[in-house]
Amino acid sequence: MRESALYAVAVFAVLAAGIALVLNRAPPQDATPFPADVAAETPPPNDFAAQFAAERKQALVHEAREKALESARADERERREHMKREQTTAARDFGPLAQMQLAEQRAQRYELENVDRDWAPRAEAAILEKVSQTGVTVLDLRVECRTSVCRLEVLESANERSISIPVRLALLQIDELQPSPPRRVDSPAGTRATVSYLARK
Repeated sequence: MRESALYAVAVFAVLAAGIALVLNRAPPQDATPFPADVAAETPPPNDFAAQFAAERKQALVHEAREKALESARADERERREHMKREQTTAARDFGPLAQMQLAEQRAQRYELENVDRDWAPRAEAAILEKVSQTGVTVLDLRVECRTSVCRLEVLESANERSISIPVRLALLQIDELQPSPPRRVDSPAGTRATVSYLARK
């Protein structure tokens, strides 16, 4: 009887050991797969390619727009630089010597001309009106027009600030006449006289 009990215990122990070995080798049925496995097994969405193509198209359009804007800015900078070079060249060519020569040519033409009785009074009135609009105070103001050239002489106090600049700006507003740079002429002590010649356009 005792031997039968020992035999039964031994058999039960062997069976228990075998069952434990089998359970340790078998993977758990409810184990959660790793994220890498999920990513590998999950197919990409159907609209992934379409979305990528749309984003790529937008990027290309934005890049093309930026290139066009940069090209336009470069063209504008080049145009401005070209304009500055032309203005510098023109100012250099029309320097003080050229201005003096222009004023002298107009003075000579003025001396040789007769008076156009129809045009001269209207031109003289326009000159006087523009000078009066500046509000400057002068000691004497004389203007005389001939056929194509007018002569304006302004006498002012030498102790005060020169009015040649505001007067010249006012004369530039007369559409029909093109003034030459004013030049200084001899005047009595304590006064300053400037003369401008305005050519008919």
